[in-house]
Amino acid sequence: MPESLVLMHLMAAKLCHDLATPLGALGLGLEMALEGVDEKTIDKDTQELLLNSSNTAKLRLKSYRALLSIGAESPTFQDTQEALNLMCHEQKVRLNWHINSSLIPNGLFCRILLGLGYITTESLIRGGIISLHLKPVAEDNINIAIIAEGPMVQLRPGYMETLTTDQPLLHQTSRTVLPFYVKLLTNQYHKNITCHVSDRNRMELSAS
Repeated sequence: MPESLVLMHLMAAKLCHDLATPLGALGLGLEMALEGVDEKTIDKDTQELLLNSSNTAKLRLKSYRALLSIGAESPTFQDTQEALNLMCHEQKVRLNWHINSSLIPNGLFCRILLGLGYITTESLIRGGIISLHLKPVAEDNINIAIIAEGPMVQLRPGYMETLTTDQPLLHQTSRTVLPFYVKLLTNQYHKNITCHVSDRNRMELSAS
């Protein structure tokens, strides 16, 4: 791995580590401050907005911390599964797991799974259902197939091209860097990403 990429991972880990503690304290402080607060002081909608925003920030930080890790055992499949379940719950998405093997490898595979799951969840703008299929083809070699269905399934601009075609880093922006990074991880796992959206209410995303 190039030294510049190692540096990026280490800086990302430092950033996530430094933000985790104050963000956790902020969430706890909000919960304590809002306990028993009269709606005349802070209305219910504002209370929910504050708590939901805090929880969302903590979840996003946890997800990126796992996604940007570099250890052979980080993240674990348990951590990845928990993060995706929480992410889907936040977006009002039902997540169905279809797993044919209990021997899911930690590390790189889980980072790919988390990245693809993150992208898929974002595409369900009005909620829906995600069916996640993990199919072992050999030892330490598992195909991923994700089906998203909902009232509106739409990838963010530039995501489709970035995921399914080879593009240079210099062409990327902050809006497309996530799918670009996930594609790089998938290439390391010797898989190709395919994506098909039909009728704006169904998407199939796979790494095989």
